[in-house]
Amino acid sequence: MRTLRTGSAIPGIAAETETQGARVPVMGAESVVVSVPAASGAITKGQPIYLDGFLGFALFDLENDDSDAQDLTISIARGIYEVEDAYLDTGGSMAKGDDLYWDSGASKFTETEGEIYAGVVYEAADSNDVARIYFDYDPDAYHPAQDPFPEIANQADVAQGDLDGEKASVEIGVEGDNTGITLEAHDAGTAGNDITITVVDPATASHALAVAVVDTDITVTLATDAGTAASGTTGVEGSNNGLTYTADAVGTDGNDIWVVLEDPDDNDQSLSVDVEGNVILVHLATGGGGAITSTGAEVLAAINGDGDASALVTVTHTGASTGAAAVTDETVNLSGGVEPAEDSTAAKVIDAINDDADAVALVTASDTGDSTGAGAMPAVGEASLADGVDPQAETNRQAINALYAAMEAVGLMASS
Repeated sequence: MRTLRTGSAIPGIAAETETQGARVPVMGAESVVVSVPAASGAITKGQPIYLDGFLGFALFDLENDDSDAQDLTISIARGIYEVEDAYLDTGGSMAKGDDLYWDSGASKFTETEGEIYAGVVYEAADSNDVARIYFDYDPDAYHPAQDPFPEIANQADVAQGDLDGEKASVEIGVEGDNTGITLEAHDAGTAGNDITITVVDPATASHALAVAVVDTDITVTLATDAGTAASGTTGVEGSNNGLTYTADAVGTDGNDIWVVLEDPDDNDQSLSVDVEGNVILVHLATGGGGAITSTGAEVLAAINGDGDASALVTVTHTGASTGAAAVTDETVNLSGGVEPAEDSTAAKVIDAINDDADAVALVTASDTGDSTGAGAMPAVGEASLADGVDPQAETNRQAINALYAAMEAVGLMASS
């Protein structure tokens, strides 16, 4: 515990004299005269009291048993005071740096926020149930009063929201489309302004909804369905020459693939496969009379065995076709390819973020305004949280600690 050296005065604070109830600055102290109602009970020198709109400490004893009101001079000087447990509503539970307020009903200092700001705890109550407070009452500013230390100016003009700090936040999606999501930083302060959120379309089929966190960057990868690969057929299942061609890639690109089974119109030709762009050209084999001899099974093997062709399609027998019969001269354009669709509602994205331990340590996600979360969440480029404000209370504590260090450095306070 830090203790003031006996007889040392704190710069800018009057020297102290010990009294019952409180230690009151007596040299150069600011004081006011207040009216004590008649027969309202004795007042002891050093007793904290609130009368006529002023909070301070009695500078002398007052019996106050008269039938008329009496005048009492009270000190309202800023300074460090020792206050007995009787005038503290939480006694020894108060901690250094805690804000203090005056409870007029109980006539005590309290940590419960009220209209009358009184100062901060300078040292918690010791074994004798005496605490030190930095009395910082300003009769012209009831909420909260001017900062006790010169490093922090104009505290009286700081809104309560600034004292508590502000949490950074950002809105993504569109409220009217029921995809609006609000992300709010877990903690108040400017550190929340470093958090980013990105929503990514994986552009691949059958992707699961996923959340990844790297430092303060959150990436949500949306879920997608399987999509549909384009396909087409030649031949006839019942004639045992039916073939089905299925694009290797899911999506609409497969709709541009063509398969051409070409009759060479010549005798004794061999089976071969050429690929030009998205066109697979199969040169069919013929016999001595010029008839096509390539069977369905042979065409299947030729395409699937060609590196370029098999990179576009996979060929299978259609249904129960055996592939034993010769194919015919035929051309097919594959169709029916559908891109994988995003399959994540905003509600699912919110749940995924809030269920991820790393993400929820940074932010909390919720619906924006009237958004129901039922809409399909779109991809969102990197968005940064903004408007986070550091809590002023923390700044106060830092200033208090800085004052302690300065006092120790010049020998006004000893550490133990």
